[in-house]
Amino acid sequence: MVASIGGVIGPILGAAAVTFSLSGVFAAAGVLLVGAALTVLLAVPPDRAIGPETAEQDTGENASEVYGAITRILRDRRLALLVLGGSLLSVTFTWWEADGLVLLNGVHPLGTTAYAALFALDALAIIVFQLPVTRWTRRHDTGRLLFLGAALQGAGLAGFAAAGLGYPALVAAVLVTSLGMMISGPTVSAFVTRHAPPGRSATYQAALSTTQDIGTAIGPTSGLALARITTPALVWVSALPLGLIAGLATARAARAARPPSRPDPDPATAGSVHPS
Repeated sequence: MVASIGGVIGPILGAAAVTFSLSGVFAAAGVLLVGAALTVLLAVPPDRAIGPETAEQDTGENASEVYGAITRILRDRRLALLVLGGSLLSVTFTWWEADGLVLLNGVHPLGTTAYAALFALDALAIIVFQLPVTRWTRRHDTGRLLFLGAALQGAGLAGFAAAGLGYPALVAAVLVTSLGMMISGPTVSAFVTRHAPPGRSATYQAALSTTQDIGTAIGPTSGLALARITTPALVWVSALPLGLIAGLATARAARAARPPSRPDPDPATAGSVHPS
């Protein structure tokens, strides 16, 4: 939710800066990054002294976590299904996040300000509705929630193919996509909290974090490439079957054998691992 606040303010500041000059956008970004670095430096106290031995130990631990995550994905079928589903959702979401303006203009002309407003709307919806949606998820089956969240995200992205119907259609598509993200994010985190073996939660989280890297690496190129081969509208429509496949994969992971004695953790206390 904190990141979503930035998602509301960011497009507004960017739009204001670009009215002065394009370079003003980068200047404003640099000032904000310096301010963030200073804030962290002053507000976050050091928790331990870092010497040569500590740094060497941390490097070894980080490398072990990386290799451990890869090994865990290969050996753990449930985790592999979660990573597969999360990667598909991350790739399709990146079509909007990175290629959205190009793809939407291929369907219907859309200005940069109107496009930025869609991101602000997405972030605002998450700020307002994330907690109520998370409370609602407590009362429902994990597997069904994982499928529903992925399916809604896919349906929302597919709705961008209807850009020719006007801006209200884009607003509806964004809200459906946001709802899917609000459902799937906390549910995946709660699932990981339950099923990670004792002492291996960090490895599970590291493995799932790779889905965002996969989306960033594959999403932008694949979206534009598919638009060249087919049409931008078809790229958006293809997000729906990919979302359904992702939902089936993650739901299947939840259906796998699991210890009945450990109740599902409250999703409200779990963090989100999905792209925003």
